[in-house]
Amino acid sequence: MTPHTGSTPQESSTEDRPDLSEGERAPAESGRTLLVRRLGLALGPLLAVAIYLLMPADVPHGAKLTAAIAILMAVWWMTEALPIPATALVPLVVFPVLNSEVAVDDVGASYGNNVIFLFMGGFMLALGMQRWNLHRRIALAIVGSIGASPSLLVLGFMVATGFISMWVSNTATAVMMLPIGLSVLMLVNKLRLEDAAAKGEEPGEGVDPHPEEGAPGPSSEAVRSNFGTAMMLGIAYAASIGSLATIIGTPPNALLAAHMSQEFGITLGFGRWMLVGAAGCDFHGHRLAAADQGAVQARDRRDPRRRRADP
Repeated sequence: MTPHTGSTPQESSTEDRPDLSEGERAPAESGRTLLVRRLGLALGPLLAVAIYLLMPADVPHGAKLTAAIAILMAVWWMTEALPIPATALVPLVVFPVLNSEVAVDDVGASYGNNVIFLFMGGFMLALGMQRWNLHRRIALAIVGSIGASPSLLVLGFMVATGFISMWVSNTATAVMMLPIGLSVLMLVNKLRLEDAAAKGEEPGEGVDPHPEEGAPGPSSEAVRSNFGTAMMLGIAYAASIGSLATIIGTPPNALLAAHMSQEFGITLGFGRWMLVGAAGCDFHGHRLAAADQGAVQARDRRDPRRRRADP
């Protein structure tokens, strides 16, 4: 007898499709698990309200609220109606909303410094984008709207990387964008091989004539071509430049904002930072584009044949 693996044919076929996002390939929860979670999600608030109303009238509002939230969190933790870490953050939202004497900073101090929440928000955003391939959709939409020539492809990837890096850590952005850039290099290599075969010519410099041989992924020849070098460096530079635009773009930005607030009493809000950071990104982007154009022109003057051989 064949052992039962616990997964349906539909789930197996979904897991074997690399074109789907991680969230789409994740196995579906069982019906019993979903039922328990939904019951817990509804039962928690009902029990919390009941506990609040049943407590004696002479008990202070803060004590009643604390008991009710404790019951709510206990039910949600036991049934896993929400992810356990998310349930742990319930007091951070509920106490400031339902008790006017408690501020967000008062509750947040028990969790950690405000900078920690900035980092946590950026990490959550990055994980959500990766799970559902949102970064790929944003990148391909921007690249597709800019153009398909080699220089415009590099520009499109830089714009997409810079935009994503504004809201996600620059390191995470580079890690997310590099596989997309490498897949474009593989596609360009394939198209150039087909074009050379149709014309009966030898492939130009920087083209791998045997892309199917060896390990998967673009060859060193394709990556080290002018187009591949420009693509990889463009993604790296754009991730660093785009991260300057917002506080959450890179950890040093948030650390600087916290230092200015604690040591000098200067509050750097999100919008106030962007007034300077976005202008700085634009300045550095123009400088990088001018330097790249100058380097290409200098290369073409030294060796005009490379202009024809490599895009």
